[in-house]
Amino acid sequence: MDRDVAMKVLEALRLSRTVSEEAVQDENLRRIFQEAIFTEWGEGVEEVEMALSNVARMSHLHGSDMFFLTQEAGSTKATIQMLGMLYQRPPGEEITRWCRTEFAEEHLLPMMKSALRKYQDSEERDGHLVDPNVWRNTSESGGKVALYCTAFADVVVGILGIILALDQKKFVQHSKDFFPIICSLVRAESREIRHLVQRILANQIAPMIDVNPGTCKVRQPMSASLG
Repeated sequence: MDRDVAMKVLEALRLSRTVSEEAVQDENLRRIFQEAIFTEWGEGVEEVEMALSNVARMSHLHGSDMFFLTQEAGSTKATIQMLGMLYQRPPGEEITRWCRTEFAEEHLLPMMKSALRKYQDSEERDGHLVDPNVWRNTSESGGKVALYCTAFADVVVGILGIILALDQKKFVQHSKDFFPIICSLVRAESREIRHLVQRILANQIAPMIDVNPGTCKVRQPMSASLG
């Protein structure tokens, strides 16, 4: 992928995110989505029952909110995945005319921080509204409840996956950016997210403080004295 293509893809994804963000706040679209449900009403008993079922379902998923939150999360995830691949250029790959690592680095960290901020703000504000069972499968949680914390949970998993896969040199280079992110997710509702945080602490942070990553995978007995 050359630089021009990468820029065009990023711009298309940015436009998708922007449209989705604005649509989530659009009250007219909410009404249109609700009205679309009632167009399914017919004269037969079966048609009425089906329409009522759709009303309940759309109400649960918040109609247009669910549709556009899913689109925004998908665009964000695709952007981060693409930038992550450019940033993690495999060793030995032929150097192109443009520096993929620097290009990706410029855009990747701001995207990570923006997505995480939306996830964390929503979880703090709305987390108590989510059924604990929703968090059992993070990749599917976004399609169940129309909230940023559920829609962006899979995005956060992708971000942590990129951080976990970084070579030690790149991780250390951005440790001041990554460490606050990791700390803020220690208490996340999603078990999958907490598991990735644990793996990052073991595989990336532990070597920085001269701790064997292998020892982080087993319970260690507490010393009776720290002296």
